[in-house]
Amino acid sequence: MAIISTITYSGFPYTFDVVTLDHEFDEVAAIYMFIKRYIGNNKYLHKILYIGQTQNLKQRISGHEKLDCALSHGCTHISVYKFIGTDEERKEIEAQLISDKKPICNEQLNPNA
Repeated sequence: MAIISTITYSGFPYTFDVVTLDHEFDEVAAIYMFIKRYIGNNKYLHKILYIGQTQNLKQRISGHEKLDCALSHGCTHISVYKFIGTDEERKEIEAQLISDKKPICNEQLNPNA
């Protein structure tokens, strides 16, 4: 599957690739988001439903425990930022994104997710 688009999120300098849910991922470290992609105001918009990070994207996405939550909120795509840096840096960026974007399926914000 090919990258269908790239997006950046307000306040963050990282460019994320947008792929379909059936995308076959590589074994790479990444920050990823389950998103709902839709058209509004004659352009594509993206609602972030879940944010995570991993050392191995291929292994992490397969059977993800939060995918059902994301799908129940209309998840259509996955947004991925392949990360070259330390584990601590990746976790810090994930925490910043979660704090800023407040996705509905992240347990840290929604204990019932």
